[in-house]
Amino acid sequence: MSVTKGNRYTIKFVKVSLYLFYCLLILETGLLVAEKVRQRQEFDQTNNLLYRDVRNKDHLYEFNPNLDLTIEGPLGNYSFGTNSEGLKEYKDYLNLDSSIILLGDSVAAGVSLSNEYAIDNYIESALGITTLNFAMPGSNTVQEYHYLIDKYRDSYNTKLIILGYCLNDYPQNTYRRYFNADISNLEIYDYYEGANAGTIQNIKDFLKSFRSLRLANTILKYSVDKITSFFPKSQSNGNQELKKVNDDYLDQVTLEYINKLKQFSESIDSKLLVVFLPSKIQFVDSEYFDFNNRIETKLISELSEEGISAIDLYDDFSRMIIENSPNDIFYDEVHFTQLGSNVASNSIINYIQSNIEL
Repeated sequence: MSVTKGNRYTIKFVKVSLYLFYCLLILETGLLVAEKVRQRQEFDQTNNLLYRDVRNKDHLYEFNPNLDLTIEGPLGNYSFGTNSEGLKEYKDYLNLDSSIILLGDSVAAGVSLSNEYAIDNYIESALGITTLNFAMPGSNTVQEYHYLIDKYRDSYNTKLIILGYCLNDYPQNTYRRYFNADISNLEIYDYYEGANAGTIQNIKDFLKSFRSLRLANTILKYSVDKITSFFPKSQSNGNQELKKVNDDYLDQVTLEYINKLKQFSESIDSKLLVVFLPSKIQFVDSEYFDFNNRIETKLISELSEEGISAIDLYDDFSRMIIENSPNDIFYDEVHFTQLGSNVASNSIINYIQSNIEL
């Protein structure tokens, strides 16, 4: 069968189009790799500026003191500062008449938000009481307790300690992490007695020690996210680590160290309030709408038996999301936008004004 002149042009056009497509694909991949390498380098440099390794202390890592930085984040550039104690504050505080301390991880710390938009600043502005941000990104309840013990000064005269508790704290309360400057990131230091890491987790920990593998994993996850973004997501799509939490047994380590926080607060004539901060997955995954089977419900019941005040911000966030959307409140699975931080702060402020005498 002979090929007509028109067909030859069509074949050439298809070949050239495919060639150009593959060239563009290779170029796009190269640009993606270059961008992710740049972002990784900036991430490493920023982390090395932010954190220091203090494995001689039980909390294992902390912020470097006296920082005044502008950092590129997912919401744009934001200011970040620490005082001489390494607290996420722009100045030192001595001889206070009274104060409030905010404990927690990156959500309570206000990661990617300037200091003035963090929860502690909203509380301070509303109540007129100095509110100190003791939160540490990546930490768990155990490390937060030890961080408080190490950093607290009698001159703070703290009257209320607020523990911001997120869903991802639950599985993380089986191990401690430290800051490894060689990889510019947190790494598992040890597991608590009774916690079994398992072979798979040990292999993962080993592989994470290689920079090239971490970068390849980052690029792969980014590429998959880009591809899947063109397809509709099912409601059950979300962070699997958070997803399995509802099926886990009640973490005794969590209760033990919240009780230690209570004992410490009583020793300084202060009060303790545990605040359960919601995650985005609770509002995009229908499995989380069963209120009675959520971790917060179980823990609040247990804490109540121990005489510990606790509040769950799930309902307040649900009402706000009806008026907006999850993406207006969270910029990723767990971290708040400025609006989300404001919602959480207002809920905490309202509870304090109605229930706690300072």
